[in-house]
Amino acid sequence: RVAIIGGIGSGKSTLLKLLSGLYQPQQGSLLLGGLDLGMIAEDVARGHIGYVPQDARLLNGSLRDNLGMGLNDIDDGAILDAARTTGLDGLIAARQEGLALQIQEGGRGLSGGQRSLVAITRSLLARPHVWLLDEPTAALDQQTERAALDAIFAGLDDKAILVMVTHKIPLLTRFTRVIAMSGGRIVRDGPTAEVLRD
Repeated sequence: RVAIIGGIGSGKSTLLKLLSGLYQPQQGSLLLGGLDLGMIAEDVARGHIGYVPQDARLLNGSLRDNLGMGLNDIDDGAILDAARTTGLDGLIAARQEGLALQIQEGGRGLSGGQRSLVAITRSLLARPHVWLLDEPTAALDQQTERAALDAIFAGLDDKAILVMVTHKIPLLTRFTRVIAMSGGRIVRDGPTAEVLRD
């Protein structure tokens, strides 16, 4: 459970994009399970890595389509169960269309917080081994943020890896390790209690 902190432009989001395979490293290598990420078939890597960007982009289609995209055997019951844990059920219940709610390209028509909840809920349904979250709760109120984070942490098994970018110092107590970045470099990396003390 790793938190990444740092000022604006320090390289936090870039690091997550490297870890997700969206960017290729100019030097060194990225390993997933001891294998170079560049040598793993993209569809296999995508099955193991869940990435939620700062500004979650949704596709033109129904809410159901966006939540179940690329996932096999996901029925409405599973979607609604996951939505209840993240707080997305409020959006579903508030709209007459429910899961058939049509979403425009990019997620227009939904707030930033609602788009984030859709992306988080989809990750819960996908159950990746590696979770990469780039300030997923920045657009959420405190109560919804707490529910979404509780759902994420409850959905992690013992072998799952979570790496999350955050600016919110109070959230760091949920993590076992903190990486601090500045100027595109890691300037501090250690157990949460030590980094907070320093």
